[in-house]
Amino acid sequence: TLHNSHVVSNTVNGSSGGGGIFTSTALTVTDSLISGNVVSDSQGMGGGIMNNDVPLVLIRSTVSNNTIVVSGTQLFGGGGIFGGARIVESTISGNSAYRSGGIFVQGRSLIIINSTISGNDSFENGGGIYTNNAATQLFNTTVAYNRANADASGLGIGGGVLSAAGSGTVTFDNSVLAKNDSIRVVSQAFQIDPDDCAGALTSQGDNLVAA
Repeated sequence: TLHNSHVVSNTVNGSSGGGGIFTSTALTVTDSLISGNVVSDSQGMGGGIMNNDVPLVLIRSTVSNNTIVVSGTQLFGGGGIFGGARIVESTISGNSAYRSGGIFVQGRSLIIINSTISGNDSFENGGGIYTNNAATQLFNTTVAYNRANADASGLGIGGGVLSAAGSGTVTFDNSVLAKNDSIRVVSQAFQIDPDDCAGALTSQGDNLVAA
């Protein structure tokens, strides 16, 4: 358990990830700040937190301004968090990565309750959240002002949420998905397009989706 702690300004080079935290045992983080951490690696996973397939719970915590700087294959991402998690009354903001600035989850469960995913950037898909073959549920959560394709390379979609084709489920309940975008180049000029979501998402009711 990590309680009332600051994990800030760490750098990881030449390993699989976890700029601030790498966990391979169950971890609960409460009332803490994970911020300003950097991963510099060919695969790049979890600028703030890398979850190696174990139960991870965040409560009243902030994961912000973490970065993945990658080269080579650039297969993964998650500037804020890589891996499954249960996130409650927390903020994931200002993180950046090649793929999924905020949260990248693959083959695991992601549950977000009473939280905010905001201001995260990806240079490819899924500015706020990227899910791949993952059961993802959002309750009373705001996903706003995230951006895909932030470098205008033409590769990114799903400024708010990207649900990879044919994989997993993403459901929203009493949540806000708005003011997310992606950048593309049109006639040699940058164009910012509203882009809240890409892929299959299911509304459970009482949601606001508006560019």
